[in-house]
Amino acid sequence: MRVAQRVRSSVVSVESSRNMAADPSSAPKDKPGSKGAPGGKADPKNAPQLDPNSPPDDSSDPGEGEDPNPFGLPLGPHDPRERPRALGTGMVISKDGFVLTNYHVVRGAAFIRVLFNPDSESPEGSRALLIGYDEEADLAVLKLLRPPANLQPVSFADSDAVRIGEWALAVGSPFEQAQTLTVGVVSAKSRHLESKTGASLQDYIQTDASINPGNSGGPLFNLDGKVMGINTAILSPSRFNVGIGFSVPANTVRALLPTLLTGKPVERGFLGISYMKLNPGVAEELGLQSGMHIGALPTDDKTGKPVGPAKEAGLQVDDIITHVDGKPVGSVEDFRRMISGQKPGTTLSLRIARPVDNTIQTKEIALKLGVRPGKKLVFPSLRIEPTASALGLEVQDASKMSSDEREMFKLNPGTRGVIVSDVIPGSSADEAEVIRGMRIARARVNGGAWQSITTKAAFEKLEASLAPGAHLLLQLRDNQDTSVLNLIVVPPKGAANVS
Repeated sequence: MRVAQRVRSSVVSVESSRNMAADPSSAPKDKPGSKGAPGGKADPKNAPQLDPNSPPDDSSDPGEGEDPNPFGLPLGPHDPRERPRALGTGMVISKDGFVLTNYHVVRGAAFIRVLFNPDSESPEGSRALLIGYDEEADLAVLKLLRPPANLQPVSFADSDAVRIGEWALAVGSPFEQAQTLTVGVVSAKSRHLESKTGASLQDYIQTDASINPGNSGGPLFNLDGKVMGINTAILSPSRFNVGIGFSVPANTVRALLPTLLTGKPVERGFLGISYMKLNPGVAEELGLQSGMHIGALPTDDKTGKPVGPAKEAGLQVDDIITHVDGKPVGSVEDFRRMISGQKPGTTLSLRIARPVDNTIQTKEIALKLGVRPGKKLVFPSLRIEPTASALGLEVQDASKMSSDEREMFKLNPGTRGVIVSDVIPGSSADEAEVIRGMRIARARVNGGAWQSITTKAAFEKLEASLAPGAHLLLQLRDNQDTSVLNLIVVPPKGAANVS
């Protein structure tokens, strides 16, 4: 119980919203373990493997029947005009306002908001910007624009030292139930999941602690209150937890964080082969213990000739890699880690067995790793419609609204003035709890004199004059003419169009 009380303050809810105008390329795609549901298929040990050279699938089609947001919990829109939201989980990783979550929670988001004490009646929230991410590991780092005082960052465990069978505590926001704690054990280590692009390079800790939609990006703690992993996916025929959840190991996070904090892409070693684990019977026939059989080398699209680091180093199809830097290659997982865990430019010593006629030749080959092909990082910008203010408000003159719009907002026949027709989720106006359909009666800036707002042009002129950090106090009235006061803090320059 003491562990649970100590770590809960470091866990936050992450709410993201995607602009309806966002282009399809920003829509979530398949993640490892999201085939038809959160989760995926276990990686068959002897299936052909895509080398750490295989680029991600560039298709924007998530696949028939697949959920485009596999693990972030969708918060259903109230009407077709509203932007889709997703709720996930995150954790504080520094006192100056950096938060870690899963990338698929914030992929393509126009706005991101982090909620502290999300299970309280008045949760504290802050806009956040996407600083860096890595699709392969499904990790993203956010920076709070207005971090609360006394943030309590998490501590990371040594995930290599995690033991199968030890207790595991998952904290998150499943189905919008913030700060939910579930308990289980570490069920397995070094698990791999498959997607349409093949087996992922990322390995996972498996747990039976209950993980459901909304838990994405949340921590998996040990009994010392240290983070063993980042809850990322589940394997389930029903989209809901059946006791098989997967977490990105803490040591993976620790290794990637320095790069993520710079906003630069994570580069992984590129060998340039397609391979599969040598069948035990074949290995025995060849007099080998184990190894990775090279099935093909990538070819140039124009010439059709083999290319890549493996070709340049002298590797050939049907070579069998038995050792990397003197360490025996025992499994596909071992081999993946040996290659993709290295930086491009690293020179590795490969011991290979090459079948020649009736003999096996053993060779030591030095190979310099290339850069694994991947996508350029994209930080989606907020696409505010021409009528939307930088505060996240869309306003209209009541006199120019159609009868359908007036009916939707339940405006009285005689209502005139400026109507809030939309509030962009996660914006400064949304944080101030401005509600769609209300009429802006008047406003004042930084405690100055009240100004009547009777036209859209008057509001836009006022908004254009606001400096970052200014306090805009709005008096609004609903369709019953009830007065409501809302305070909007003007965001820093650029915060309205960067996420």
